[in-house]
Amino acid sequence: MILSSHILSEVRSVCDQILIISKGHLVAGDTPENLEKLFAGNTTIELTARAEDGEIREMLSFVSGIRTISCSAPRPGRNGEPETEVSIETDGNVDIREELFDAFAAGGTFVVLLLDYLSPSLADFLPAGGSIVSALCLFTPLENFLYGIFDIKGIVLYLSTIILFLFLTVRALEKRRWS
Repeated sequence: MILSSHILSEVRSVCDQILIISKGHLVAGDTPENLEKLFAGNTTIELTARAEDGEIREMLSFVSGIRTISCSAPRPGRNGEPETEVSIETDGNVDIREELFDAFAAGGTFVVLLLDYLSPSLADFLPAGGSIVSALCLFTPLENFLYGIFDIKGIVLYLSTIILFLFLTVRALEKRRWS
């Protein structure tokens, strides 16, 4: 069976071996686990916490495996307390989510409102054109819609796809009618 996809989770669940072809050339081929290790770069964890920038940095100083931390300026949350968005880059093979949980739990009064673990997809591994493949992917906006995230790119992509297929259907029916 052959599966063509750039969604790593989809490929991992179906395939034992992966071949990555870019511009007609075989770029890599191995098991999903070995390819992840081969192409592993930084993993990003994004979180929103009810705390100030300095407090967050102090808590995270005890967590190992963090390469960089960037914090947005705190903004007032629903109850007036400051909420800070944090982006944490880690080494590719290190999963620090449990340590993050322990650090915030030890902080006592700090609340994590959102935690998102971003790992690379197969499109990230392609040398060039990966952004085009990713931009035309119909599954990413669908996944966002399922989580209640409606962005203009996803809406435009779906509407364009619907209009394209409606146009092609009308053309096919017109051709059949005049044949």
